[in-house]
Amino acid sequence: MARQKCFLREYEKFPTVKSAAARSKINRRTHQRWVKNDPKYASAFAELKDDVVEELEAEVYRRGVLGVERPITVAGERVMVREYSDRLLMFLLKAEKPEKYRDRREIKHSGNVNEWAEICKRSRELTKESSGPAG
Repeated sequence: MARQKCFLREYEKFPTVKSAAARSKINRRTHQRWVKNDPKYASAFAELKDDVVEELEAEVYRRGVLGVERPITVAGERVMVREYSDRLLMFLLKAEKPEKYRDRREIKHSGNVNEWAEICKRSRELTKESSGPAG
C-alpha cells in the first residue's frame, strides 16, 4: 500500500509510468499488475491520470488562447511579445470535436473496378509477351 501511494505521488509530479516507477523504485510491471489486480488502486490511478490530462488540456488552452510571452530583440532593444500556438489549438479542437476537426482521408473512385482489373491483367500479359521466351 505504501509503495502504491509512493508511485501515485510520483506519477502526479512526473506523469509517465516510466518516470514514476523509476522515482518510486518499482518495476513498471509492478504498477501494471496493481492496475490489473487491485480495483481500488486501478480506480485511484485512473482518477489521477484524468487529473493529469485535465492539467495538460488547461496548458494547451493557455498557450493556444491566452498565449505565452517571449522576449525578442528589436532594434537592439529587448521587448516581450505574446505568441500563440495554432497547432496546440488544433489538437484541442480535434479532441473536443473529432467529428468536425479530425483528419479526413477520402478516396474517390470513378469507373468500373472490373475494367481496371482487366487493364491490369492485359498489361501483365503484354509484359510477358514482350519479354519473349526464356532461354
